[in-house]
Amino acid sequence: EDLEDVPACPACGGTSRRSWRRGLVDDVFACAPGTWSLVRCEGCAAAWLDPRPTRGSVMRAYARYYTHAPAAEPCDRPHGVKTALRHGYLRARWGYAVAPAWSLGRYLLGPRRRAALDLTVRHLARPAETARLLDVGCGNGAFLARMRALGWEVKGLEPDPTAAAAATAAGIDVVVGTLADAAWPDASFSAVTMSSVIEHVHDPGVALATCRRLLALGGTLHLVTPNADALGAERFGTHWRGLEAPRHLVLFDRRSLARLLDAHGFEEVTFH
Repeated sequence: EDLEDVPACPACGGTSRRSWRRGLVDDVFACAPGTWSLVRCEGCAAAWLDPRPTRGSVMRAYARYYTHAPAAEPCDRPHGVKTALRHGYLRARWGYAVAPAWSLGRYLLGPRRRAALDLTVRHLARPAETARLLDVGCGNGAFLARMRALGWEVKGLEPDPTAAAAATAAGIDVVVGTLADAAWPDASFSAVTMSSVIEHVHDPGVALATCRRLLALGGTLHLVTPNADALGAERFGTHWRGLEAPRHLVLFDRRSLARLLDAHGFEEVTFH
């Protein structure tokens, strides 16, 4: 009664599939016993866990999840050259009023460092006026605390009560629940972010439809999720970190994710 079969692809509804990864174990957090299997859709190329935990049982696989820890306090590093370069890049690229800032940061930082800094703000530019940001699966609220300090009005949505309590303790306004519980009015947010979340949900299409409803016209959805076609997936096979059975229920490649986003009305999709 803790498992359910998944005969059709959760991303496109197709039923033609092939075996992809078998004999997976929870070797990351060691919460879920047994072995697990992933199949891959012959239509859209998404992969999914079959069988998988039900909505009622899946939270047992998060008993030792990392988002339970309190958000780290800001460190009191001296404001040296490296900090000034980072701030200079964030000012130039995304418009955030951080200091001290050295404008040469936009030129001196390498591509990898710039990409890492882009991810700290999830590719969101500083809003021209007060704007609302919703982080779905906000965990302990560390990202929202950072964005609040940068000028956003922030809200969190988190299904795990322990993680939500850590975010609340950090002063973040958090609703305990999933997107199915999202009672905010339509067009409530300028941005919705889901970092390492969409692979955890039972019905990713319904999740994206809710995000689309919550976004104002011209708003941005930012997703971070493992790429099923990543080099690591090929190199490490069943030991690839991105598999993380049984918490990762659906894995996408670029084609399957773009197809699902298009089906739910998202435009101007960009991959980083």
